[in-house]
Amino acid sequence: SILDCGQLMKPGDRLLDNSLLRSTKCAGRQDNVYYTSPSIRYAGLKFYSEPQPYRSQEMSGCIALQCRQKPGSYKAQGETMGFGKKWPGHLERELGPDVNLDEVEWLSDVNTAAIPYGLLIRCFPTGCEEEGDGYASPVDEGSGWRRREVEQGARLKQVARRRSLVSKPARLRGFRLSEDWLRWLRAAAAVVGAWIWAYVVWQLVDRLFHVLYPPPSPTWMSYVVPS
Repeated sequence: SILDCGQLMKPGDRLLDNSLLRSTKCAGRQDNVYYTSPSIRYAGLKFYSEPQPYRSQEMSGCIALQCRQKPGSYKAQGETMGFGKKWPGHLERELGPDVNLDEVEWLSDVNTAAIPYGLLIRCFPTGCEEEGDGYASPVDEGSGWRRREVEQGARLKQVARRRSLVSKPARLRGFRLSEDWLRWLRAAAAVVGAWIWAYVVWQLVDRLFHVLYPPPSPTWMSYVVPS
C-alpha cells in the first residue's frame, strides 16, 4: 500500500483497488491509526517484520522501513501487545536495557507525518534465529497461529542442523566455552602461528644466504719442524 499510494496508510483507509486496508496480528483491532517505533529491535520483532524465505527456504529475510517523523505528530506510549502482562521479561531480553519500554511505540493518525526513506534488511539461515517462536504477540495466542509457526520453526531448525547451518557451542571436557574464551583462544592460536611462520621464514632465509654466500673453506698450512 505504501508503494501504491505513496504514503503510510492506516487501517480503514481506502486503497487504489477500492478495498479497505485491514490490520492483522492485533487481536482484531482496526483503529484508524498507525504505529512506529524509535527502536529497530522492537520494529523488527518477527510478528511485525515477518520473515520471508528465499534460496529454496534455506535463508530467510526481514525488512523494516526507516522513517523521518514530524515532531509533535505522534504520541509516545508503551507497548500495546500484552507482553508485560502475559510474557513478563520478554521485551527486556529482546530489546536490551537501553530501550525505554514506556515510549517504545509512537502512535499517529497523520499519514503524511512519517516519510519512509530507508529500507533495512536482516538475513539469517531459516530456523536459526534466536527468536524462532516470536512470530506472534501475546494477543494472538488464542488464534492458534503462533503454535503453527512454532512447530514450523522447530522443523526448519532440525533441517538447518542437518545442513550444518546451526553452529554448535564449543565444549572442552564437558564445559561450555564462552565467546570471550573462544576469542582468547583464537588470538593465542594466531600468535603461535605467527611465531611458527616467522621461524620457518628465518630458517629459509638463513639457508639461502649460506647457499649464495658460502663461507671460505679452511686452508691447511704445513709447518717444517727443525731437527
